[in-house]
Amino acid sequence: MIVLQLKRRRKRLSSIDFFFFSSSSSSPADSIWVSELKGLPKTTNLNLLSGDRISNNISDLIRVSLSMNPNIWKKLPEHILEVSILPYLPAQTLLLFRSICRKWKNLIDSPSFLDNHHNQQSLRRFGKQPWLLMFKQQDRSCCRVYDVLLNKWGTLSLSFLRTNQYVLEVVSVSHGLICFRYAISGSLMICNPITKMWKVLYYKHPRKSPISMVYEPFSKSFKILITGSESDSFSTDTVLYDSITDRWKKAANLPFKTELKSEAPYCDGTFYFTTSEPIHILAYNISTDIWLDIPAPTCPGQRLTYASVAANGRFVFLIAGLGVHGIVKSLSIWKLHKRSMEWIEVLRMPDIMCKKFLSMCYHTYKHICCISHDDYICLFCSTSPEVLLYKISRGTWHWLPECPFLSAKKSGGFSWYSFDPDLRPFL
Repeated sequence: MIVLQLKRRRKRLSSIDFFFFSSSSSSPADSIWVSELKGLPKTTNLNLLSGDRISNNISDLIRVSLSMNPNIWKKLPEHILEVSILPYLPAQTLLLFRSICRKWKNLIDSPSFLDNHHNQQSLRRFGKQPWLLMFKQQDRSCCRVYDVLLNKWGTLSLSFLRTNQYVLEVVSVSHGLICFRYAISGSLMICNPITKMWKVLYYKHPRKSPISMVYEPFSKSFKILITGSESDSFSTDTVLYDSITDRWKKAANLPFKTELKSEAPYCDGTFYFTTSEPIHILAYNISTDIWLDIPAPTCPGQRLTYASVAANGRFVFLIAGLGVHGIVKSLSIWKLHKRSMEWIEVLRMPDIMCKKFLSMCYHTYKHICCISHDDYICLFCSTSPEVLLYKISRGTWHWLPECPFLSAKKSGGFSWYSFDPDLRPFL
């Protein structure tokens, strides 16, 4: 039955590019983003780069399915499919399956199934197929997508947003949600690019104010933290938005007046910020509404000239530049011991990679950023599309493959985020 249904849909899907959201449809059901089809033999040829046709993937699926005994598969109980098979598939694959029939669409859209799917995906610490999103300042109508596990590049269209994408600025990404800021008004837009759902939050704040968002799967809600006031972006004022109450509220003030870096990773109910020199690590706990000043690590004979924080859900890491007279000589990774609130040095970046990375950034340390991405720590500079990856479990370094969708003239204005595609945010 599945094979016949896929055949009926083949003509409809043949015109849809892989890694592409159609801008002509306003319905999430008609917007399909397909990932690698699970369960196919390794010999099956699935080229996942943008421009390939889904029809080829469907043909491979049909060809493999026809080689199986239909008398066996037609006897598969539906509850096994609903409980033991579909919840284990990635979100992008389920988007394809929603178009097979109305029954499957209603099943996948049901809250109980989405909860089960999210729980099963959450149990997979690694291998959940998160994506790296690359935004370019000169091209905000879409973003580039890199799948680390598949080693493939793709394109994610943002044309479904009913506004001029060039007035939007990406400020934060959490789980399956993206937070944009309107360049003129300062209001925020939250969207789920998988389901094409979006919402505008009207709030006026200074353009340079750090904005941090976190999506909490258990409560099916998101929170946004903003520091700075309308009159002073370096003010100690702090406000917090909760999607459950749909209200902004006053939060605890910063312990002192300082400039916070824009990136703020989230781990165990706490946002972590780094400041400009003198370098501090400030942590804000949402439940206790308390700011904590964590001392920066020290190294004999050297001082911190650059620092950025990353978190992977379990650990908090500090990527620090060590040097003398304001010049970075080496880059090191530190891990926070949460009980003692002390930093433990994990490793130093190899000298060859360190020199290449710093030269790529023209020794302008304020443009250096880092993010945590599953089992990786990603280091990049906003002036270059190159990204250096550190695999935590193996302790290895390697460079991200070059994006094939960038023009030969690679000007600056790059920003990177870790994105976990999900069908559930914005239920």
